[in-house]
Amino acid sequence: MYGVFSGRHLSQDGFAWESREVQVFTWDGEFVKSLHLDRAAEAIAVDESDTWLYASGSEPSPWLARFRLPEP
Repeated sequence: MYGVFSGRHLSQDGFAWESREVQVFTWDGEFVKSLHLDRAAEAIAVDESDTWLYASGSEPSPWLARFRLPEP
């Protein structure tokens, strides 16, 4: 499982849900590793082959990109 992790509080400047860090977990909830994107994402999806991570964000203007995932 993949999830955007910001660790930010809602009262901080900017969007608290956007982050450059994506955390990876097993289906049992065990932490595997962190991935770091070149810009802050607010939403992500991974393709069914576990090869590409698709992400979107809002700054500096709305964007959509894909990132190749590292080999396991």
